[in-house]
Amino acid sequence: MRPILISFMLLLPSLAVMAQPEVSVDELKKKTESTSGAVVIDVRTPEEAEEGHIKGAKNINVDARDFKKQVKGLDKSATYYLYCGTGVRSARAARIMIDLGFDSVYSVQGGIKAWKAAGYPVEE
Repeated sequence: MRPILISFMLLLPSLAVMAQPEVSVDELKKKTESTSGAVVIDVRTPEEAEEGHIKGAKNINVDARDFKKQVKGLDKSATYYLYCGTGVRSARAARIMIDLGFDSVYSVQGGIKAWKAAGYPVEE
């Protein structure tokens, strides 16, 4: 029992590092309406973004070869809200940006699907 407990205690800090800060679509909606400095990034492919995106979102494809290069040019002290289709790619993109030294990066839970399900508008 003791070795299992020790292993679990050693694993906890790494789990905390792996977790991405997240916000709900309701929180994102409030932030974009009340915070002028909030930057929304759609990390899907350009083709996906053309099918419908959150108003004002900048498209930077997390799967693009130059994703890191593109985000390195952004202000590291700004607040970023990242979304994709369901939240998986945005969590990965958030981890990359945090590893690059960004201070405030959030992945949107449920992505654009949750945004649409909440009845929030999208632009095409």
